[in-house]
Amino acid sequence: MGQNWSTFGDPDLWPASLLDWDGPTGMVLSRRIQLNYRNKFSKKSRVGYELAIEQMEPRRLFDYTTNVDFGVDYAPRRIPDVIGALRYDYDNGGFLKVAGIYRNIGYDSKNIQTTNTDFKYKTANGWGITGMASIFFNKKSGLVNNLQAQWNIGKGISDYFLAVGGSGLDGFANENGQGILNLLDVHSGFVSYQRFWTAKFHTMVIASYNHFSGGEGTVDTWNEMTNYHFTLNLSYNLLDNLMIGFEPQIGYKELKIDQNTTKGKDAVRINFGMLYNF
Repeated sequence: MGQNWSTFGDPDLWPASLLDWDGPTGMVLSRRIQLNYRNKFSKKSRVGYELAIEQMEPRRLFDYTTNVDFGVDYAPRRIPDVIGALRYDYDNGGFLKVAGIYRNIGYDSKNIQTTNTDFKYKTANGWGITGMASIFFNKKSGLVNNLQAQWNIGKGISDYFLAVGGSGLDGFANENGQGILNLLDVHSGFVSYQRFWTAKFHTMVIASYNHFSGGEGTVDTWNEMTNYHFTLNLSYNLLDNLMIGFEPQIGYKELKIDQNTTKGKDAVRINFGMLYNF
């Protein structure tokens, strides 16, 4: 009981030499206040299970999505997120995991198209499913390469994406003025591969994306948004616990305004860094 990495992700899933601490665009990883229980099905079993209830940070969803003019305002949540997961562990530290989440997001609602001027508490139901893997490839030379991947699908779950952190992409106030909070549909994912060419020099490539669709109404004038993110990491271990790295990144954002109009923007970033493991 306390604050820890969310059960909907996994702290063991992280591209090891990545310098960008925002992580891949489609990655689920978030620290939560939670009550968590985990166990194995038997002492010798490789399969374990996790059950948790977790709470999001106050107002994180609604800072961007409330709109009193459309009849939607902030209200504290009454029910925490409920998460269940299954995980299979390999001997060398790799694993496979699937998890599901149910979210009950509360808000104050008022139909501004009627004479009703009182806000009433309502809820919007969100859900999500994620699957992830971290697989190590041991070579006779003693070098170990690592393949990681994750894919997610759901509704109103962007608060769990490391690179997004909510940012108003869980839901939005429907413009019909009837006091409806629409939760956004989303699917996302990433894949990374780290290869050791020598005991000290290693490279990693990452491809990642997320896609949000608005459904009814509009979201800041767009109906669909897709973000792509590509990373190349070149790293060298000066010492056993000291790594230096060079990391160019390319990002591309595509906004679908309507059925016939799309807008795109790209960006380039280069990271230089050192990582020291105490």
